[in-house]
Amino acid sequence: MKTNYDILYRKNNFELEEWAKPALSFCVAQLVSSCVFHYPELFQGAKSSEELSKRRGESMGNWQELTGLFEEEVKDLGYGLYHVEYVREEGMNILRFYIDHENGIKLEDCEKVSRRVSDILDEKDPISEDYNLEVSSPGIFRTLFTRAHMMGAVGEKVQVKTKKPVDGAKKFVGILQAVEEEAVTVLKDQKELVVSFENIRSMNIEVDL
Repeated sequence: MKTNYDILYRKNNFELEEWAKPALSFCVAQLVSSCVFHYPELFQGAKSSEELSKRRGESMGNWQELTGLFEEEVKDLGYGLYHVEYVREEGMNILRFYIDHENGIKLEDCEKVSRRVSDILDEKDPISEDYNLEVSSPGIFRTLFTRAHMMGAVGEKVQVKTKKPVDGAKKFVGILQAVEEEAVTVLKDQKELVVSFENIRSMNIEVDL
């Protein structure tokens, strides 16, 4: 496991243009070849993509079961645990912790939490494949990962990206008005747009700089 001390202030998602899709297909082919080379045990005998996904899930282990412990340890250090995610970016597996504090997050805060989390991961060893550990601030354009995050952002300006068009667009900015059981309501240009959770690709706070 490698550790990166990184405070991230960025928007992560993007829309793929048509002209880029052939290049993406080539990159995916190269990535699969690389994965077969580095992790042949994952691919050997796999009869479907579902089986492959299951195998990779098993190799990632049960880090989710430690979330409660992580939350307690981060709280003991004086911070809030905003979110934890395990993602693959630029060919690397990343276990990323987002921490928060009313006075903001500095590099030293990330280092402090990273050391504590790293000790737990070394002891519990929940992930069998190679990965990097990152501890970051959610940033001013923080992503709203969960329903609870969205409920806490009611009344704020948000950017929403959807899987299917809503009112003719797959990306729009508006005021988050309500969070219901299965959908959210966003006010855009005096028009209420209802977006189901399953149609939301991402949602983040939008700030006018």
